[in-house]
Parts: sequence; structure tokens; C-alpha cells
Amino acid sequence: MSLATARLLLLCGAAGLAGCHGIEMHRGDGHGHGFTHLAVHVPHDHKGNSCKGAGNCNVTIRFACDPPSTSPPTPDKCEVYADPEVVAIDRVQRIMFTVDSRAIDFERDGISFQSSYITCAPQADLKKFTCDANIPSGTSPGFYKYSIHVTSFDVVDPWVVNY
Repeated sequence: MSLATARLLLLCGAAGLAGCHGIEMHRGDGHGHGFTHLAVHVPHDHKGNSCKGAGNCNVTIRFACDPPSTSPPTPDKCEVYADPEVVAIDRVQRIMFTVDSRAIDFERDGISFQSSYITCAPQADLKKFTCDANIPSGTSPGFYKYSIHVTSFDVVDPWVVNY
């Protein structure tokens, strides 16, 4: 098992997402990022959340910075992350992504899933992305890797879980 898979299973367990154990990986390489800048790692909370049966699922794109007062966020002092980092969704569900910074926008490819089951589109102001999951019935539960791309930062690759 890769370190990325182990971390996902740990996050799933911590969030109380039943059914996360033993599920297969969908279309992800499990290796993380390809950085073009020196990677900054700033400790932050790692959360998981179940959106099953909850209508829209909301994910906020945040910036962990050192020092925390860094404004606006910069790649040399901040790390981009999704809050929550792992979400469980229904087979058919909408996920709303919002950038938590007035100074940073999504790029045109701001949120993109590596699975054709989940399609995304930017909103007019590039502060929000809407993604629609339409996972065919009978599809095995699994992790779906996606990319976060915001202005001036490297792409980040977290996960969504369908179980």
C-alpha cells in the first residue's frame, strides 16, 4: 500500500467514513504532486467529511502559511489544501469548491477530476467551481483523485470517496 493510500484510509477512519477500508483506487497514480517550485509544507488540520444524503457538498480551498499572517498567500510561504481534504459523496451529487482568499482565484482548470464520472465548471468570478458527480450504478466504491489549480501555486491533488 502506498503512503498516499494509507493516509487516505487514516483520514477516512478519522472522519468516521464507514466502508473506506479495502476500496480500490480509481485513475490516480497515488504519488502526489509534481512541483515546479520548492514545496512548502505548513502543518494544518486534516479533515474528512461525509456529504452522503446532504445535498450539495462544500469544500473550501484554504492556505496554510508560515507565518500565519502572510497576506496575500504566496507559494514560498503557503501551502494550498482542501478543507475537508477527503469527502465521501453519493453516486449522484454536486460538490461546490470555493477559494478562501480575496487575492487568489482558480485557474480556468481550477478543479479537475481524473475520472469522467465527475465533471467540473468554473463560476463567472473564478472564486468557485461546481462539480457534478454522476457515478454509474454498479460502479465499485472508490477514491477519485482531483486537482486544485489556483493562481501562482502548484497543482495539488486530493481525493473524493464514493462508497
